Amino acid sequence: AAPGADAILFHVANPKKPTKKDILVTIESKMKAVNSKEHRIQDAIDGATTDKLTRMAKTLSWLEEKYAKHGAEDKRQLVERFKDPATFGDYQKHFKAIAIMDSNFEADETGKAVNNIQGVTVIVFSIEELKKAYEDTRTNIIKSV
Repeated sequence: AAPGADAILFHVANPKKPTKKDILVTIESKMKAVNSKEHRIQDAIDGATTDKLTRMAKTLSWLEEKYAKHGAEDKRQLVERFKDPATFGDYQKHFKAIAIMDSNFEADETGKAVNNIQGVTVIVFSIEELKKAYEDTRTNIIKSV
């Protein structure tokens, strides 16, 4: 987990040389495990839009600083490549939204209109008894310690 984007993924086509085949993906995720009026698909889209407009840069700066503090110069240089396209060249950027919801709420959530002017790709995961699944996972983690 990083401040800003919920997740950030990198694909470096050539570690020695920046290329337009390099890819950066940010992911904003939202869950809906209990009945609520929140529109989690729209919330995920809104978050991914914010990632695109501002948070990606903040996340890259945070990663660069983190790698510098830990002496991971090779990783810091790779992040710098994505942080400074004016110097290192352009790369592909993808902004994704993920909504994970209990299957009982899927029809209602997917039936609502969305505002997606930035064209963010949305992936919806529908899981039966989602709340029970993460409560069971938490209990099993505690028991395993």
